Amino acid sequence: MTVGAETTGQYGPSSVHVGRRSTATVRQPILAILLLLCGFTAVQRFTLDPANSLICVLPYSLFLFYLVQQNFRTALSCLILSLVFSVDNGGGAYTETPAPLRYVIYLSGIGMMICLSRRQIHEKALLLAAFLVSGLIIGTLLSISDAAAVFDSATLRRDVQALFILSIFLFVRGDVRLDPFVLFAGGVGYVAGEAVNAVLFYDFGSFDYLSYDSLKAFAVFPALYAITYRHSHMAQLALMVITFLLISLYGSRMITLSAIGLVSVALVISSIRAGKWKIYLAAATIFIMLANVDVVALLKSEPLVRVKALSFIAVIFESFDSSEIMQMFMTLDRVRFAEHQLFFSRHPLELIFGSGLGSGVVDTQGLLGFLAYEQTAFSTEEIRTSIYFNLHDFWIDYGLRFGLLPVVYLIYILSIREMWRGRPWIGVLFGILLLNTTFATSGLVLTSMIVRFFPRERVG
Repeated sequence: MTVGAETTGQYGPSSVHVGRRSTATVRQPILAILLLLCGFTAVQRFTLDPANSLICVLPYSLFLFYLVQQNFRTALSCLILSLVFSVDNGGGAYTETPAPLRYVIYLSGIGMMICLSRRQIHEKALLLAAFLVSGLIIGTLLSISDAAAVFDSATLRRDVQALFILSIFLFVRGDVRLDPFVLFAGGVGYVAGEAVNAVLFYDFGSFDYLSYDSLKAFAVFPALYAITYRHSHMAQLALMVITFLLISLYGSRMITLSAIGLVSVALVISSIRAGKWKIYLAAATIFIMLANVDVVALLKSEPLVRVKALSFIAVIFESFDSSEIMQMFMTLDRVRFAEHQLFFSRHPLELIFGSGLGSGVVDTQGLLGFLAYEQTAFSTEEIRTSIYFNLHDFWIDYGLRFGLLPVVYLIYILSIREMWRGRPWIGVLFGILLLNTTFATSGLVLTSMIVRFFPRERVG
């Protein structure tokens, strides 16, 4: 009798399965410790630069070893960790992993997704692909008809990469899944190493980035794993506190905001699925009723005005209007605010279907005119010409070229739908990676591999 590939991650005669499975079990603690040390060392950019940028070679070697052994489950996990441990952005301050080595890892990941897929097309996925292509054609035609349309070959290459990787999902995935525990072991080392960096080397008064790497959002994985697989409450709390500290020091507002937002959505959906929907219905009813009440007049009434706390709330309500909300958003992040102004100033059809592959947006109003060359992620050419191709947030970056409709659907199907299916923390993980890593090739490969191979059993 042949042991299922989902269980062992291997293929072949049953006798070979048993032998290799027992060997893998014996080696698992050693592998976990080794990957934990790799994760810890890989982020020591303050003390081991440039050696830390080459640590990814070790998990990649383990990937090749387990691949030869036909232990695809462990091989995939080691390959993902080699991707996470590589350095694709040093911010001009730290050594990056050599490009040839990084692209070998990228191509290996794409190759594994292709090879481990079945030669069977998803009918629903094919319909969605046809819809996406139709939208792209409409967006491209709209862009061509606009004399002010702009185009960038580098952006086109990234869009083609994204489409190629998405095309893999047209095929039914095979039986092989990655091993979450192996990722957890490497992830704990990664988080522990970054915690050491934060405590010993980070200058809290500098407002600098703790890490510039494109895949730093992976730091949320150990905490989500601990919650999903019900580790001790102490371990969950410790990992959550350390993770929140790290993502705060990473300097990326979107990682922090997306983590808080997606966790909140997951908790609400889990409560509704558990039969607590009446609480949210009551809260929504109260909110609608209060929306029709003059709250300021009520709080200023004679019986309540004498209550100091309530009179203070009345002042807040009285001085609060929509223009101040917009001012608050602009104060929080002036660059992102201006990007959204640019994005939504386009034709409604372009908002829905996009402006076509490789397209950008021209800042004719000077909304980003305050940018300085040395203080932004935009290229010198973009700032000089006021033509922008790389926007900060996922929905406006990809939405600029592919349209908001497919972008919103992708967020739903990868994140929200997982939550509705009883896998809230997997939905949080997929959502955080999608929103915070896919601006880079490394992030496209990482997110696609985790979505493709992560086990979907309902846990926790």
